[in-house]
Amino acid sequence: MPQTTIRPVKPATETVADILILGNHIQISFFERDDDFREIVKDHGFSWVWDSRCWERKCNNFTGSSLDRATEIGILLLKGGFIISIVDDTLKEKILKKEFKPEQKRWIKACVGGSYKGWFLISWEYRNERIYKAARAIGGSKWSSPQVAIPPYQYESVLDLADQFGFDLSAGSKEIIESAKKTREESLIVDMSEVHETVITETKEVAGIHASLLDND
Repeated sequence: MPQTTIRPVKPATETVADILILGNHIQISFFERDDDFREIVKDHGFSWVWDSRCWERKCNNFTGSSLDRATEIGILLLKGGFIISIVDDTLKEKILKKEFKPEQKRWIKACVGGSYKGWFLISWEYRNERIYKAARAIGGSKWSSPQVAIPPYQYESVLDLADQFGFDLSAGSKEIIESAKKTREESLIVDMSEVHETVITETKEVAGIHASLLDND
């Protein structure tokens, strides 16, 4: 495929960021140490990989497609003043049209292993203290870095959190909700409001004879 270079109006540097899509992976090669560049890519899920000497991100059902994420990072790098180079015509067209599906960073997932298996896991974008406080205010919640774990019986509070902050629910979290609802519906309900305390008197035993067998006079 032919390589296309896209330049911002006022480049911050002449160093070019090469963006490459490899299946569900995105690689960005940039051979200059630049704090602004590092901040952009790190804030959008990229990590430095020594073996390949580039910035990489793996995409999945929660991140959205690698094409959308490559389009987004390409646009953000151009906006930040960085020159980009790409070899994918579809990616080029989407960048030029500024056309991509925004990433949903707020997810309610199901924990599938470890200490909180079967619990909800609340994940969101970095540095949002309001969401952290709201999630931790739910009874029984635990900090499980970088997420908050919440027990299944708090599903109503979890749904309220989702509505308040715009979270999406994974298929696994929906299964937890249905199971927790079923458990609640099948629970025994008793009314103990009319129960009075019963006084139990102490009985005595004499010479190995149970108190109930003794004469009362």
